[in-house]
Amino acid sequence: MLLGGKNHMRRIISTVVMAVMLTMFIMLFMTAGTAGETQTDADGQWVYFQEDGSVTIIGYSTEPLKNLTIPSELGGYPVTGIEDISLFYWNDSLTDVILPDGLISIGDYMFSGCSALTHIILPDSLQSIGYEAFIGCSSLTAITIPASVVKIGAYSFVYCDNLTHIDTAPENTVYASIDGVLFDIEQKMLVAYPSGRLDTTY
Repeated sequence: MLLGGKNHMRRIISTVVMAVMLTMFIMLFMTAGTAGETQTDADGQWVYFQEDGSVTIIGYSTEPLKNLTIPSELGGYPVTGIEDISLFYWNDSLTDVILPDGLISIGDYMFSGCSALTHIILPDSLQSIGYEAFIGCSSLTAITIPASVVKIGAYSFVYCDNLTHIDTAPENTVYASIDGVLFDIEQKMLVAYPSGRLDTTY
């Protein structure tokens, strides 16, 4: 009984220590990655960091339903990033997303699992699409990569069951689309194959 009690106590202590360490890691990661000033917009909807004359959105108060419009500026500063990991993760009510001109980066997992998403236009200012940013967007049928994009995270478009075309702007110097299939500009490496053309997705 005593030994069992000690083992039980050790497990409790171990769990608490792990939870504390995980919390500290998350706080350290957020602080290191966003060394600016946290603010909330006048309507209380958007939480963001303002630094170096621009804004990165990291949270919201009310989950967006169906139509989502990311503001082009907050607090008088342009919105250049949506960077908090999986901000709209598994929001299965989103159908249309409008991203602002001036947006530079979309963070990891940002729209992953948004199964009802049918329409999104990536702005010409966009440079980076995060890891698995659109994974599982089952209702998306086509998407165009702007000329400005120089980085696309791995698995960004897998499990998009109805996606048949991933196109690129002709001026893009990093990626090329051949019949809706995404390659690197030299067409030597497959970057993403539209899941809607496959019986099984990989």
